Amino acid sequence: MDTLTVALERIRERDGLSVAALARRLGVGHSTLIMLRQGKRHPGEKLLRAIMHNLPELTPVVLHYLQNGHDTD
Repeated sequence: MDTLTVALERIRERDGLSVAALARRLGVGHSTLIMLRQGKRHPGEKLLRAIMHNLPELTPVVLHYLQNGHDTD
């Protein structure tokens, strides 16, 4: 998993959310997050904006992702 996906998973676990609940919080379909977790898709602009808007503590992670691409830190 890349750094962004790991960060989303940590937030999900920290807040006691299901994948579907986190997806609702971000305004995306739960299948989007499942495919992201499975490495079957990469986040698009809509998801990255939603993360920064709804989970502002992850803004540095999103910016790192945008600068470095699909890292595996």
